[in-house]
Amino acid sequence: MISQDVFNFNIERTEKNITANAGLPFFARYIHGLGINQLADTYLPLPGNAKGYKPSEYIDTFILLLCGGGRSLEDSRMLKQDQPLQTVLGSRAVPSSDAMGDWLRRVGAEGLPGAGRILAKVNERLMRHSDTSVYTLDVDATEIVSQKQSARFTYNNNKGYMPMLGFLAENQLCICDEFRAGNESPNSKQISFYEDCVRNMPAGKRIGYYRADSACYQSALINRLEKDKVRFAITARMDKAVYQAIAQIPEKDWYRPKDDPDHPFEYALTVHSMEETDQAFNLSVKRERIRQGELFEHVGEYKYHAVATNHDPDKLPADRIHCWYNQRCRAENLNKEVKSGFGLERMPCGTFKANALFFRLGILAYNLFVGFKRLCCPQGWVQHTIARKRYFPPESHQTCSFDRDH
Repeated sequence: MISQDVFNFNIERTEKNITANAGLPFFARYIHGLGINQLADTYLPLPGNAKGYKPSEYIDTFILLLCGGGRSLEDSRMLKQDQPLQTVLGSRAVPSSDAMGDWLRRVGAEGLPGAGRILAKVNERLMRHSDTSVYTLDVDATEIVSQKQSARFTYNNNKGYMPMLGFLAENQLCICDEFRAGNESPNSKQISFYEDCVRNMPAGKRIGYYRADSACYQSALINRLEKDKVRFAITARMDKAVYQAIAQIPEKDWYRPKDDPDHPFEYALTVHSMEETDQAFNLSVKRERIRQGELFEHVGEYKYHAVATNHDPDKLPADRIHCWYNQRCRAENLNKEVKSGFGLERMPCGTFKANALFFRLGILAYNLFVGFKRLCCPQGWVQHTIARKRYFPPESHQTCSFDRDH
């Protein structure tokens, strides 16, 4: 035993088998209780011979690898070489990194729809016990920088990919993902992505609210949201028509929140329409006085930000519209969690379809972790990230329970 006076513990040698991944068996029991293995073997291509790994063995490894902190396929050896962990898990088969990469490339195109069906089934099982029936959809694209062969230059002049994600604000689940090439504009195929989100909602659940940035400021999408009676808040593109609408707002209509007269922003509502929208909508406008604007030529007195919305202004005035819209920033934080927390900022393969399948499996791992926090852990853990869970301080540990009915 080594004694020291700096920290309140001593170091002692032991011959016992110890694992650094002691939390993974609990998570493995949870995902198996959700039926991940059965879903994988049902919806993903089976091996060509009896010696090949089953889809469930690949999915098992991918999920535990990403949730356990793996940053590349090579890190799967940490799971394979961790004998105490394998003993607890029942010595499950762990494919090598080469086998995992080959599997992604081999079944990428065929396996992507199957992985989507698995994700939909998991979301249904995670949401079935929730009393919430109407959800808020937050849509956002995220950039993945990569030098892989299939990567293309994004609008940020980085080589990589630009996947589109749809999160449910009420439970943080990703209801839909679409892996896109880096050179595909974020404003493309927004209607089809929204329709995919609607189709992926479990029975008895629906999308009632929609928030997005200016990439979704499109007349066809707004018409569809109006048709579906979805309340939306979308950043308006500050074009000439929007500036003209703002210029027509009477000065007396601008106001600061009543409970904060020193608020730095002023708000107002005005009616607006686009050339191809079926009906008019409101623009909730926020303005901020430009400080020292007199020092610059051709600069107006105010800086503006407008949000297109069909919310009832009597129930949700302009300042509350912006407050509600700003909550979509959580989706951007969830994008960071997906990429940084689950290792999806690095793509393992050179082919597009293989990376698309890997990304969807990462979303599956993320959703399973979100469900684990909500169904199996104390309520205070819901807002913690995966990194926080991996390194939870001992004094904060609490007993987790697992209910097989989930």
